[in-house]
Amino acid sequence: MISALRATCAWAAVATLLAIGCVARTSQQGLTTPAPPLNASHTIWDGVYTEEQSQRGEATYIATCVLCHKPELTGTEIIPSLVGEVFLSRWGTRTAGDLFERMRTSMPPNVALRLTPQEYADVLAYIFNKNQFPAGQDELSDTFEPLSLIRMAPSK
Repeated sequence: MISALRATCAWAAVATLLAIGCVARTSQQGLTTPAPPLNASHTIWDGVYTEEQSQRGEATYIATCVLCHKPELTGTEIIPSLVGEVFLSRWGTRTAGDLFERMRTSMPPNVALRLTPQEYADVLAYIFNKNQFPAGQDELSDTFEPLSLIRMAPSK
């Protein structure tokens, strides 16, 4: 009886996660691609994070994000990739602030596991590092306004 109840709970949890993934996937597919903001002063090619911040972000990513987005940040059929051409084509006309807000308001799907603003900024630095954007001298901010000034340009 107890094992049957555990199995039922496990299947319910799996179904819930799949449903959340489908909703997240559907809402991401509906994203429009706006023109780059006129006030964006620089791009992710300008060294907008530090190596130290990226290393902190890697630790947070492994502890929080790796289950869904995979160790290589490649995602799955349902979970979007955080590296490569597909990622850059999705985010290439937006700002670092847009991606930060997307992460902050929807990841991880379990609200109880949400991160601090600094942890989100660190994970964002790790994502930039894995996409081979150069590190710099200053850390990414943990607030939207400064991040909204950084264009996510796919090329220099």
